[in-house]
Amino acid sequence: MRPVDTVPVSLMIRAELLHEAPLKDERTLATIVTAGQGGVVLQRPRQFILSTDGGANPGRAAYVEKIRVPARVSQPNLEPRDGWFLLFPRVEHSARPETLLELLNSQRVVVPFIQADDAAVLLLTRVNIDWIVVGRDVDTGLVHPAGRVTTEQRVDLRLIDESHVHAVFQWDSADGTVRLSDFLDASGDFLVAKTGFGLLLANRLRIRETRLAESTPRPVADVADSDPRAAA
Repeated sequence: MRPVDTVPVSLMIRAELLHEAPLKDERTLATIVTAGQGGVVLQRPRQFILSTDGGANPGRAAYVEKIRVPARVSQPNLEPRDGWFLLFPRVEHSARPETLLELLNSQRVVVPFIQADDAAVLLLTRVNIDWIVVGRDVDTGLVHPAGRVTTEQRVDLRLIDESHVHAVFQWDSADGTVRLSDFLDASGDFLVAKTGFGLLLANRLRIRETRLAESTPRPVADVADSDPRAAA
């Protein structure tokens, strides 16, 4: 247990050592994602207890149970870092847990992140995050809410740091009237794309351009090879 001295209240955490599994190396962004010590974490999320009073007054200790989701995060002018984001185990009016996409598209100014190499708790400025990658073995129910998906389109993303990503966007357009541009315009600050190295949650203001890899979207059920690795 170690206190964090950079916030008004002392945050004490219990966390286990990170066990890492490297992902398949790829050219473009995947190379950045898998570079350095280990790779994006592929272990299943675990729960820990967050105490907001540092344990100084056990009689009044307030405990918030959260789920940690392993990920790699990139911020401007910094090397990508491995660690965990923290999610509430329940959302309002539902028994399901909060998702990482909901956290990133919330109105919160900062979001907690446990850095893997020293277990320090960092409060990351939400809008200053470029992108987050979640490994393919992490439950998608912790990455984005479930919803109907009828349409997909392959794209090449060029990010503001000049990284290039082959990705697949999926959205609901049963009648074919919702175009990719409509989907991108209607998204929150962050959106999810399928890639060959996991799910990419990108700050859409850090996407310099989206190049269409196919001229028209396809119904998901009609795609012969729906494995996103084929787009990488």
